[in-house]
Amino acid sequence: MSVEPDDQAEPQLNPAAAARLADAFAASGASGLELLASAFLHEPLPPTFGFWRGLVRRYFTALCHNPNLENAADLSVARPCENDWIALAETAPPMKGLEYLNSAVFARLWDELEAHTRHKRTGEDNADARLKRQIMGREVVVAITKGKPDLDPWEKIFYGEFDGRRRNGCW
Repeated sequence: MSVEPDDQAEPQLNPAAAARLADAFAASGASGLELLASAFLHEPLPPTFGFWRGLVRRYFTALCHNPNLENAADLSVARPCENDWIALAETAPPMKGLEYLNSAVFARLWDELEAHTRHKRTGEDNADARLKRQIMGREVVVAITKGKPDLDPWEKIFYGEFDGRRRNGCW
C-alpha cells in the first residue's frame, strides 16, 4: 500500500497528513492502517483512505469488544468469512490496483493487523487500556483558570480510564 497524490479525490489530504501516512505505510501496511484508524479516525479522508479505515475499524472494533481483553496476548480476532470479503470488495471506491482486490488481499492485511497488534498486546499487563487509548486518542486541550478547567456551561469533559491505576475525575 502506498500514498500517492490524487488531484481528483475530495477531500484532499493535506501535505503533512500525506507525509505521515506515507511514512506509516512505508513501515508496513498494518502501521499505515493503524494510523488511519487512530490518528485519522475522525478526519475527513479521500474515499480510498476512508475505505481502508473502515477495514481496520472493523478489526479494532472486534478486538476491543472481546470480553477477554485482560488476557490480550492470547486473543485472536477471527477473520470475516469469504462472503464478507466479497461484499467489502464490491464496495471499494475506484483506486489503483482495484482489479487485484480480493479475499486473499483482505485476509493478508487482516493477518498483518493481527501480528502488528499482537506485538503491542504482549508483555504488558494493561494491553486493554493501551489498545483503547490507541483508538480513542489521549489528548485534549482545555483552558485552565485558577487551577480548574475553564469551561462554558454547555461544555463537559468525559474522562475514560481503562486500566484503573490512576486517580481520575470528571469536571
